[in-house]
Amino acid sequence: MALVGLLLVALGLRLLSRARRLASLPELSVGIWFVGMGLGLPIIHRASIPGGVSPEVGPALVGFGQALVAIAFSGLYVFIWRVFGPTSSWRRNLAVAGVASGVVTWIGAGVIESFAPQGGPATLAMATIRIAGVAWAFGETTRYAALMRRRTRIGLADPVVSNRFALWSLWTGTLLLGMAFTVGVRWIQIELQRGGLEIDVDLLVASTRGVFAVFGLIVSSAMWLAFFPPARYEAWLRAQPATP
Repeated sequence: MALVGLLLVALGLRLLSRARRLASLPELSVGIWFVGMGLGLPIIHRASIPGGVSPEVGPALVGFGQALVAIAFSGLYVFIWRVFGPTSSWRRNLAVAGVASGVVTWIGAGVIESFAPQGGPATLAMATIRIAGVAWAFGETTRYAALMRRRTRIGLADPVVSNRFALWSLWTGTLLLGMAFTVGVRWIQIELQRGGLEIDVDLLVASTRGVFAVFGLIVSSAMWLAFFPPARYEAWLRAQPATP
């Protein structure tokens, strides 16, 4: 998880540097997304592992990590709106609602659950809001990737740009699966606290780490190829024969 976090932060910092040069809101917002996720997720993951940190420190770390992720998702909502429909009123309203809901659910997790590392219903509500944001990004990028693929086939679109949207669809889809898995783990934790389940906690922790590692590497690799593709990769894409 720490390696994935470093990759996300490195990607985010490069995008923030580009946003500074170009004075571009999309690069700024998506750069905030990557930096916030890269810093926040490893903190939350560490604090949520049984015995990972002391009980006194755990809630503070969770609250701080969740704040970083909430800021990250604010950037994601703004990015989707500005890239896929800057003049669309419903996209603007959805972005505003997403940012506001993220703030409200973060506050709710602190007030109701005191940012308990095991989480609870308020944490699940916060995760649901975030899943909705990733689902929106996945839907927009998948739709546009299909459109660009058709245009590429008839020579009306750059294959590198078309591939970039396909990579966005890949990493947002993988992230969506990962977040759904996280919600499932949170539900198991809640049931374990209530005594409603009997499960090997060590196996749960090992499985969680393995799934996060695989999903994280897929997401990070697709992100890097989408934003900073190597010259050889671009040349390979342009050399591919068009398919009918």
